[in-house]
Amino acid sequence: MLLDYDYDIKTLQELGLTLSQAKVYVAAAKLGRAKAKDLWEKSGVGRQELYRILTELLDAGLVQKEISTPTHFLAEPFSKGVLILLNRKRKEIFELERKSEQIMLRNPASELKEAEVSKFCILSRKHLMDNKGKSSYENSAESIDYFCPFIRLIQAFAYNISVYADAVERGVRMRVITEKLDDRQIEELKKQSATLLLKEAFKVRFVTPFDNMAISIIDGKEAYFSLYPDKSLFEDQLLWSNSEPMITLAEKYFEMIWKSSAKIETFVIG
Repeated sequence: MLLDYDYDIKTLQELGLTLSQAKVYVAAAKLGRAKAKDLWEKSGVGRQELYRILTELLDAGLVQKEISTPTHFLAEPFSKGVLILLNRKRKEIFELERKSEQIMLRNPASELKEAEVSKFCILSRKHLMDNKGKSSYENSAESIDYFCPFIRLIQAFAYNISVYADAVERGVRMRVITEKLDDRQIEELKKQSATLLLKEAFKVRFVTPFDNMAISIIDGKEAYFSLYPDKSLFEDQLLWSNSEPMITLAEKYFEMIWKSSAKIETFVIG
C-alpha cells in the first residue's frame, strides 16, 4: 500500500538514508536478489544515479554484489538492514551527547534563563512529534480530543500509536472525529489502531460534511491547530496555544461536532 511505502521511505530517511538510497534499498529488499535493471525499474531512481546509490549501499552494508553474469545485487532483509542503520544512528547520537556535555562543561556561565511559556507558538510537525507534542501526549491525564482528516489520522497512528496506547491504558479518554470512511479506509484504520479499538476510553466517530482541518486538544489546557491540513503529517506546521479563550473555542467546536457525529458501526468500541 502507498501509505506503507511512504512511511517506510520516510523512516529510512530518518535513519540516515537519502531519498534515493531509501527507494533503492526498499526495492532491493523486496526483490531480495536483483539485477541493476530490475532495481532501476522498481525504485524509480535514474539509471545513471543507480550505480552510485548501489555503491553507497554496498559501503553501508545494506546490499552485497554477487559475482555473476549478469551482476546481481543481494539486499539485507529489513530486519537486519534497519538494525544496521539504527546502530549507526545510535553511535552518532552517542557522539553528539559526548560533544554536548563538553560544551556544557566548558560554558557553565552561558546558560540562558528559560523563557516564559508563550500563549502562542508556531511549531514544525517534526518538533510536535518528537518534542513538545509527544511530551503533551505522554503527560496527558484526562483527555485527548483529536479532529483530523483520515490520511492524517493514519499517519499519526503509524508514527505515534504507542504514545496514544499508553495514554488510554492509564485512563485518558481519547475521542477522534474524522471524515466518513469507506470499507477500505475502515480496514486500514483497524490495522493501525488495533491496540486501541477495544478500549472503552477510545472512541471514533465520523462527521459529514467534514471541515478540512486538524485540531488536537489535551486535557482542556493546550491545543494544536494545523496550519496546512492538506500537507502530509511530516510537512505541516502547527499553532500551539494554552490561551484559555482559544482552548474554550476549540473545545466548544469539538463538542458541537461530536454531538452531531456518528459512530463507525463497524467498530465495536463502545
